[in-house]
Amino acid sequence: MKFSIKKKSIPAATVEYVTDEPTLEQRVSAANISADAYVGMFESAISGLEGSARSLQHASQEARSEAASLTDLADDAEIAADLRFEQAANIRALIGASK
Repeated sequence: MKFSIKKKSIPAATVEYVTDEPTLEQRVSAANISADAYVGMFESAISGLEGSARSLQHASQEARSEAASLTDLADDAEIAADLRFEQAANIRALIGASK
C-alpha cells in the first residue's frame, strides 16, 4: 500500500505527516479492480452455463432422435406381431377345416 503525505495547517505552522489511510484515488482504484474481478468471475460463470446449456441441447436432440428411432422400431414390431397373429389364425383355421 502506498503512503500519502497530508498537510495540515494550524495557525502557527504547516505540519506534514504520513498516514497509512488510502487516498480517495487509491480507494476508487481498489474498488474498480474489485469490480473488474467480479465481472470476470460472472463472465466465466455465464460462459460455463452457456456451454452446459449447449451440451444439454445436444443431448436432448440425440435423445429425441433415439426416441423417434425406437418409436419406429416399436411400430414395426407391432405390425410384425399383428401379421404373425393373423398367420396363426389362418393356420388354425386351415387345421380346423381339414378335420
